[in-house]
Order: sequence, then structure tokens, then C-alpha cells
Amino acid sequence: APLQGAITEDAGTAIEQLAYTVKEVQRQRRPDRLVVQKLGDIEPDDRLTGQAPWPAQIEDVKAPIRWTRANAARLDIDPDRILVWGSSAGAHLALMAAATPGDPRFEGQGGHPGVSSAVAGVIAVHPPTDLKMSPPPRLGRAEALLGEAPAPEVARAASPLPYVRADFPPTLFLHG
Repeated sequence: APLQGAITEDAGTAIEQLAYTVKEVQRQRRPDRLVVQKLGDIEPDDRLTGQAPWPAQIEDVKAPIRWTRANAARLDIDPDRILVWGSSAGAHLALMAAATPGDPRFEGQGGHPGVSSAVAGVIAVHPPTDLKMSPPPRLGRAEALLGEAPAPEVARAASPLPYVRADFPPTLFLHG
């Protein structure tokens, strides 16, 4: 069942057993190389648009980030080195998580209030970055996530692109 934006200790333990988190990113002798040691994956079960309207999906992604940070000592990870990644719609959510740490419009009520949802980096595989509406009859990205005929300001707020800034977490884009 979806987490409905809340991470309980039991749900957190289940996620911990399934999921991916980056344990440590260490610089090698060559500064252009990074080694990532994998501890496991934390894979949030975000609600789909048919189950709950936007911004429920990003709330469901941020709750496990806060849970991971709150449990970093127990997980033996550096809470300042949490990375997120996703593909397609998941990449959109990963970028939005990286783009909007602490933004009350997107944090939700999913546990660990006061714990940061900031991430150290993001890997985005073919993400939608600008949810402008497509002309009919084609269903556009904005309509798929936000419902029929979303207001332009709503589509803009749900797009990662407007949040790009100098201190945006390091991002790897993969497009084909």
C-alpha cells in the first residue's frame, strides 16, 4: 500500500530493508573520480495522480528523505551525502526534491517535521523539466500530473526548471 506521505518506524524499517541510499561518496586520488558505496535503496511508494492530486507525489518522495536523514546514525550514513535518482516521472520527482528543500508547498505532513529534506545531489534519467501544456488533442506532461487544464502558474510551480539556481545540488542528466 502507498505510504500516503507518512513514514512510521515500521514503514521506515521495511523501506530500509528494500531500498537504496548512498552510504558514502569519497574522493579518490584523482579529484575527477568519485566512488559510491551502496548501502541499499530507499524507494518511496509515491501516490499516482489517480490516487491523489499534485503535490502528493513530491510529498511522498520527501518523507523518506527526511526519514533517512533522521535515521542516518542508525543507518551509518552521512546525512549530508544523501543522493536521489529517478527515471522519467521519477526523475522529475528527484529534481523537484533537489530543487525545493524546505519549501512548505511540497514538504507535506509525512513525518519528521523540522528535519531537512535537502539532498546532496541528483541523477535524473530523461526527466521532464518544464511542464508546459501541450496543445490538444495530445495529453501534455502538465495534464498528466496536474489534471485537465492546469493553470500556468501551477504547471510552472510543478516544473523543476524554474528552481535552477547557483546552489542547486550537483546534477547528472542522462538523455537519449
